[in-house]
Amino acid sequence: MSDTKKLTTGEKNLMTEFRLDRFDPLETAKEFEATNPFSGVTVPLNTFGATLYGIINVMYAQYNRGDKSFKVQKYDRLRYLFSKFFPSEYMDLLD
Repeated sequence: MSDTKKLTTGEKNLMTEFRLDRFDPLETAKEFEATNPFSGVTVPLNTFGATLYGIINVMYAQYNRGDKSFKVQKYDRLRYLFSKFFPSEYMDLLD
């Protein structure tokens, strides 16, 4: 299986909107650790993955607060993007 991931125009636009386009999603260095707050499972992530996971968590906190600016569609698209690049990490952290 190839490591190359094709991005749709919508995914590219989403990455630009959240300034994720400055990172390499396929970077092999796993410099960060992320922990699922519910299960306690910790997994290593690269810069792109850690930043994306952080954005997803901020949006989840907005949802929990009842923030009217919370956009479900963007939240779901960011989660999908995370699962596209980090399928096993997605299962540990977000599923």
